[in-house]
Amino acid sequence: APEENEITKGLSAGEVTDDTYMTMIISEAIIENNGMPKPEILVKKILGWADENKSRVNNLFGPSTKKALESIMNGTPIEEAGKFGITNGSSMRIAPVGIISDWRNIDSLIENVRLTCLATHNTNHAIAAASAIAAAISYAIRGDNDIEKLIHIAKSASEKGMQLGHKSIGA
Repeated sequence: APEENEITKGLSAGEVTDDTYMTMIISEAIIENNGMPKPEILVKKILGWADENKSRVNNLFGPSTKKALESIMNGTPIEEAGKFGITNGSSMRIAPVGIISDWRNIDSLIENVRLTCLATHNTNHAIAAASAIAAAISYAIRGDNDIEKLIHIAKSASEKGMQLGHKSIGA
């Protein structure tokens, strides 16, 4: 039952989690900035959505996002707010970046990932994981279907993404 599951606790049947909401917000922010991620627009949109959904925010934001947004509202710069963002939220919501970015320009793709992660998941592990997912999505939607190549591209993107963000401890 939903009340017994920590992830769905407080949600109605068929309601989506924060990852889906954040994916939609990232998409809207990218569209608003002519196809490119911009952390300030993303934060503005997330905070606007949170303000409109005050009664549900505690159940809909993951721990990294919640902590980072509270820090930003208390004056922490965007570049610092996500330094404890080690959860999987960055990977769960990164699909729009994989769609707008071309895996053949991996440095640009990873920079788009970094900009998207900056405010809430600005750690090497979160950026590495999101880079792998975004690169895999980018490769797959462009019509290529070589699974070994997809894995290689995702791994390479992860390794490059691991060089960015605040250093965190983890696998």
